[in-house]
Amino acid sequence: MTTWRERFGLHALAYPVPSHSHRLDYALGAIALSGFLILILTGIWLGLLYQVGATSAYESVEALQGLDRWVRNLHYWSAHFTYLTVLLHVVRVGITGAYRTPREGIWWLGVFLLATVSAIFLTGTIIKWDQEGYEAYAHLEEGFAYAGPLANFLKSRFTGSVAFSSLFFTHTSLLPILVLLLIAGHLLLIKIHGISELPGETSSTARIPFTQVMKTISLYTGGFFILLVILATFLPAPLGPNFVEGFEVTKPPWPFLWIYALENWLGMMGMVWGPALLFLGLLAMPLLDRGKNRRAWITLFLLVLLLLIALGLYAALSVPVPHLEMQTGES
Repeated sequence: MTTWRERFGLHALAYPVPSHSHRLDYALGAIALSGFLILILTGIWLGLLYQVGATSAYESVEALQGLDRWVRNLHYWSAHFTYLTVLLHVVRVGITGAYRTPREGIWWLGVFLLATVSAIFLTGTIIKWDQEGYEAYAHLEEGFAYAGPLANFLKSRFTGSVAFSSLFFTHTSLLPILVLLLIAGHLLLIKIHGISELPGETSSTARIPFTQVMKTISLYTGGFFILLVILATFLPAPLGPNFVEGFEVTKPPWPFLWIYALENWLGMMGMVWGPALLFLGLLAMPLLDRGKNRRAWITLFLLVLLLLIALGLYAALSVPVPHLEMQTGES
């Protein structure tokens, strides 16, 4: 008699993987994926209640009550912890050198995923249109001047009367679709090349069925969801005051504090070139690290990580300062 496992090909999931695949640090990618699915579901819910517009957007968020407000809380905490999980996943891959041949493609898709998730986080910050969102948009608009040939295109799509609808579409449709495509390619390459070995191990190390790993991942993702539910229940998502044009008094969310610190010192050039150099550096890692002097590469990777953390802490503890030359009524 044909079983459901045979009908849906579930038996194919029992392929062998390294025994360390069930460890928490190797399950971070799966946890991040579960967080992104939560974001999609809660985002659909909130999208049905959101009203696009300079004033109506803020009012529609502020007016959320009961279950709708709780869903926003869940969306908020899912965004923060999913982003944190993605960062930890990148750190784990960087420290273990799992980006080296033949896994360069996996790493590059992961770097583009990090950039896309960062863009989702930024646009999500903007579309609530409180003071923090307004100032984030003002910085984004200012950054278009550094986009080269794309500057005019971006300005025509994300400034003026079309800005609100364009940003909402980008946050809820364009970027999530791009993330899903990148995740699909990322997972396909992982299936082709296999889960990376621990440093110093070879392909002859102990193997376990992936179905066993799936059980462990289910426990991790279940715990992750319970954590988010508890946070959503007891810690409401913040919403700042309605924006006042011409004022710059807030700091960005924690993922962008290190950029804020660079902007303090270097102005808009720091805001633009800091992320660009980090992005290019991450892309170049598999090309530069050829397996020699691993200790030196790990040290360099950790030093850059510590620098980013130090910049973020400096920005968090510093007094907010204006970076843009705003005038009342202008952005």
